[in-house]
Amino acid sequence: MLPQLKEIIVNTVLCTFDTVEWRPGGVGIYGFDVFPDENLKLWLIEVNKCPAMEYSTQVTSDIVPKFMKELVQLLLVEK
Repeated sequence: MLPQLKEIIVNTVLCTFDTVEWRPGGVGIYGFDVFPDENLKLWLIEVNKCPAMEYSTQVTSDIVPKFMKELVQLLLVEK
């Protein structure tokens, strides 16, 4: 499903590139909500500009700290 997810993200960003307010040196975090159908085809439900980073479930309690750590590493390496 990863190739489908990448395609959804790339197509969405390309379709909205001119409408997003890009800020030099800024970092935007977008949350893509997708759902698989019975054939495992992913469908885009919505995109959140500022996704919640709460530890509200066991899944988010595991994912959010890992995401934040990897984001900091990416920003420091890419600089």
